[in-house]
Amino acid sequence: MKDSKVFEYVVVYAPLDKEGNEVTAPKIVKYGQVLSKNEQKAVMTIARLVPEEFAQHPDFVDILIRPF
Repeated sequence: MKDSKVFEYVVVYAPLDKEGNEVTAPKIVKYGQVLSKNEQKAVMTIARLVPEEFAQHPDFVDILIRPF
């Protein structure tokens, strides 16, 4: 815990059609904070927290992360 940092994150779902145009406005499907030793481990933890209905379409999901 001594070397851990807090990271804030938001998971955004933005579906696209075949031409690459947005079908609907992007929507935030999850947000919060995680405690992790580095950004790479934080991203792995957050990826497991993405709701299943959105995780089935990884091309339409973005994870935005920043140190707190």
